[in-house]
Amino acid sequence: MAFRGSYVASRTLWLMAASAVAVAAVTLLLVRPADSAPEIESTIACEEAGAVHGTPVACTAAGPVDAIIDWGDGSQDLVGEGFAASHAFGSVGPTIVSILDTDGDALAGTSIDITPDLAVTCEQRDIQPVYALAPAIDTSRNPFDYVYLHPETDEPVLPGEAAYPQNLGEVLQMERQVLGHEPAVGLCSAESAAADAFDGTISWTISSDWYDDRVSVTRRITPGTPGDADGVQPIDIQIVVNVEGFEASERIGVFFGGCG
Repeated sequence: MAFRGSYVASRTLWLMAASAVAVAAVTLLLVRPADSAPEIESTIACEEAGAVHGTPVACTAAGPVDAIIDWGDGSQDLVGEGFAASHAFGSVGPTIVSILDTDGDALAGTSIDITPDLAVTCEQRDIQPVYALAPAIDTSRNPFDYVYLHPETDEPVLPGEAAYPQNLGEVLQMERQVLGHEPAVGLCSAESAAADAFDGTISWTISSDWYDDRVSVTRRITPGTPGDADGVQPIDIQIVVNVEGFEASERIGVFFGGCG
């Protein structure tokens, strides 16, 4: 009888131990899926490292289903597990694009340099001759004078040379050297959405071979130089838009006729 009692007690202990193992196994099976669930990697990538204000840039992003993409210019979009879109940045300067969680913490980010936009257009007027010019001997009126053609040899005659015309009668007997024909520039306009949005400035620097540079801060201008020459003469214009210290520029060549 003592032996049987010992056997029953041992069987009871074995059953209790087996039950404990079974509970532990069930607990492990319930916990393992949560512990081993893969985390979604948060990423953000844009096609360009730089962009122009208002010009769309394509970007792709990934993150948790409740994450958002913050464009750094006040705009946001839901990311989800996958995102691909183009965004026209409304900022200037270095702009951070970030993936944010629900607490507003950054999970990933990238930087894009946004430059101001600038568009320049100029009217064109009538086509006129481009006369060859040379440094004048008498600069009281203009620093330049016309180049004439010798009536016999058709060779260019420069100011100061013996065959150069000295009076109106001689001038009327000689032809001025013509280099070509070009349209005269009219009213030029510069547009910039960034300058409008952030109170930026637009400046025009007008350069020529005969006068010091002239700078004007304006949106519209008929560019020219102080010189009074017949026909048209080439001038160089650099237009610069400055928005909060960030600049964009454009350089154009036009032909100016008249006195600016």
